[in-house]
Amino acid sequence: MQNEDVNKSRVKHIRLPVVEYGGEKGYASPKKEEKKVPKRDYKEGVREILRSSFFANGRKMNIFRIKLIGKPTPSDLDEIFEWFKAKPALYLSTQEILLKSLSEDFSKVARKLVKKARKEVRMFVEEVRLLRPEEKMTSELSDIIFHETDHLKKMKLIIFLVPGFKKREVQDLSNQISSLISESSLLEMIDLDNGILLSSVSAEDAKSLVGKPYIFQISEDVELQPLEEAKPFKIPPDVIPPEEDDLVVSD
Repeated sequence: MQNEDVNKSRVKHIRLPVVEYGGEKGYASPKKEEKKVPKRDYKEGVREILRSSFFANGRKMNIFRIKLIGKPTPSDLDEIFEWFKAKPALYLSTQEILLKSLSEDFSKVARKLVKKARKEVRMFVEEVRLLRPEEKMTSELSDIIFHETDHLKKMKLIIFLVPGFKKREVQDLSNQISSLISESSLLEMIDLDNGILLSSVSAEDAKSLVGKPYIFQISEDVELQPLEEAKPFKIPPDVIPPEEDDLVVSD
């Protein structure tokens, strides 16, 4: 009898249904975690891009780099390119893309980009800026140009323009480069994609070039250095030297 009283006094705990919009459910469905869109400050990067505008083929242009984070889909990238009003000029890596745009188009979105970029840009574009000069050359060449101010030797350099320029644009840029170089004895296009050979460039001249956005890379020319004088060939073993009494034909 005592056992029956104990059983009757036990309280059964029952989970009550959770009322949500759409009816009653026994359990509350866990909410999906929404991806947090980071707040990014692109002000300085955008200002650098606007300051670096240059003319090619009579039109003002900008070239800049975006550094990606995460894994944007192809459609995300299309949205990003559209936002910047730019086209990819070169894929530096899976996470870095060099973009090229008309300045008038980029200027239209610059204010929006500084204030509040669209979701795809803030989600995947970690950084937007120009390439640093040091990123365009070897460490040895960087030391010569940026640190060894007493370097008096003339350098033979190859500069590579950003891919994607038309032939007329490349010629215009070649003329601009020529005007930046004070004592170059030779400036010519070489048989490489958008490559220009500079035969005699001082460190000061090189400094004026490396910060330009249309120059993708600058390197010291090694392969195109003048060849050493050819050494005389040894007489092949099957050639018989002339005898003293052989006839000599003279002019």
